[in-house]
Amino acid sequence: MSLVLSLLALIVRGAIAPPVVLHDTAGRIRQVPDQKIPILVIYEDQDGGKDNRAAKDFLGRVNSTADNRARCEAIAVADVEKYDWWPAKKYVLADIQKSEAQKKTTIYIDWKGAVRKAWGLGKGKNNLVLVAPDGKVLWSSTGTLTSAQLEELSGILRDLGLHVDGL
Repeated sequence: MSLVLSLLALIVRGAIAPPVVLHDTAGRIRQVPDQKIPILVIYEDQDGGKDNRAAKDFLGRVNSTADNRARCEAIAVADVEKYDWWPAKKYVLADIQKSEAQKKTTIYIDWKGAVRKAWGLGKGKNNLVLVAPDGKVLWSSTGTLTSAQLEELSGILRDLGLHVDGL
């Protein structure tokens, strides 16, 4: 396999996820991994958002209790690379801020597709990556989740001490 192909492959279990810097809609910065607790990153663009209602429901379950949030954080990251031009950028930002207010959550923005490129995530797909505090990938997927994948991820999260009922 060529080096280029290996760099484009989805980051897999056991690999070390390169650190990435995220920005929220207010411009605040955070790094993943953050060396505190595992983080479940749900990464998608507008097309991938149609791909996976189950992933968003799962995000809600992971973040549903303070006890869960103390053990693992689930975050949403929007790949908006194709809108990184004026005036589209201001409208996309306004739409994401509206969605944040409705859902009472933070959505991080990737204007350059940097996370997708660094982690080999699928473009136009819903991507989930569970990253340990040290950067080790505990689980990853791209595309619509199967029941088996949801069950596997649930088991890993339960092993981390989370309560993810209803799966």
